[in-house]
Amino acid sequence: MFAVLVGAILLVVILLWLIQKLKAVRWRRPERSSQPAIDRCICGYELTGLELARCPECGRVRGFNASADELGLTDEQLFLIEQKRRERERQSADIRPTSPPST
Repeated sequence: MFAVLVGAILLVVILLWLIQKLKAVRWRRPERSSQPAIDRCICGYELTGLELARCPECGRVRGFNASADELGLTDEQLFLIEQKRRERERQSADIRPTSPPST
């Protein structure tokens, strides 16, 4: 009987210690950064600000794991793709709230 009581007390002490340690660890999602995500190609080249939707390093088209030649796209088509992507990006930025509503 005494061994059961000591075991139960030891178990409670260990559980309280674990709870204290777990409270120190943040279990929530990391907060979103106000910085825009860096757009990189599979090869690692930064694609931000390019005129064409093609990586100058490896030739892959943005969003595809293939080159423009493999997809059969011309430079004019790549330019139009990039223009449409920027337009959609601007429209989605206009729709998103700048700060979360206060409750």
